[in-house]
Amino acid sequence: REQYIHVYDPTPVDNTEVFNTRVFPNPVKDILNIISENIWQVKIYDLQGTLILREENVIWLDMSPLKPGVYILELQNKNTVLRQKLVKQ
Repeated sequence: REQYIHVYDPTPVDNTEVFNTRVFPNPVKDILNIISENIWQVKIYDLQGTLILREENVIWLDMSPLKPGVYILELQNKNTVLRQKLVKQ
């Protein structure tokens, strides 16, 4: 059975420096740090496109409850959406 993720208006990972945003570590075991000059809404999706986690105005996320695997991280402010793969160990 094949499944697909549909990503609309993708932002290349190479543009993270343009937005002055750093997300680390990736892969992550427990705590994901977010450094940004902007206020972000943070969303984590599984590979089926299901929203797993949603937070606002945070500088770190506790990833320890999530199962190991690949997720999609989405950071958003008023004018910008940044998406990238995130590996949970």
